[in-house]
Amino acid sequence: MNAIRGTLFSLILAALCLAVSAEAIAADSSPSKPLDQTVTDLKTASAGSDATLKSLGDETAAKAAALDKSLGTNSQAKAQLQQALASLAGNRGAASLSSLQGLSKAKLTPEQGRLAKDIYHTGSAYVVQRNFSSLEGSQGEVSQLVSSLRKGGSADALPALKKIGENAKLTTDQKDLLSSLTDQYAPGLKKAGSALKKIPGFGQ
Repeated sequence: MNAIRGTLFSLILAALCLAVSAEAIAADSSPSKPLDQTVTDLKTASAGSDATLKSLGDETAAKAAALDKSLGTNSQAKAQLQQALASLAGNRGAASLSSLQGLSKAKLTPEQGRLAKDIYHTGSAYVVQRNFSSLEGSQGEVSQLVSSLRKGGSADALPALKKIGENAKLTTDQKDLLSSLTDQYAPGLKKAGSALKKIPGFGQ
């Protein structure tokens, strides 16, 4: 009798495991969120009293929609675009910058590459505005940095980056984000690495 009960228990346990595995597979194979929904999420995240953030969000969303249309059947680039927009909408900090950089380096046509770089610039400016606009004592530098990144001007962004990095009120997350921005944004900023080492908190 005990042997029969043990066998039944094993069969029931195996059936439960199979059911859980099937459910997990179904979840993994479910379709991802459509890009237009992610664009809407980005616009919603940037809505509010911050006019600059809203402008950056709307501009990034519009360029993303144009790039998505141009990509056609390029599923790999579409996935990168989706990831970048989702990161921005979710305010994932350094991960957003990494996703934007990955999109800008994807294999694209010249026109698509231009759009991807535009998204990279406006998206980077969006990340800065969303995370630093309320930093006390650095509003002027934040505005300058946002403007520089939006135009793709890495050299113009350096003075503002240094000034913001000297702000004693930076949180750990903000320091990490500034460091990632310096490392990932553009070759022009990387070449200034020796000067940025003097910024308090960078890389700590």
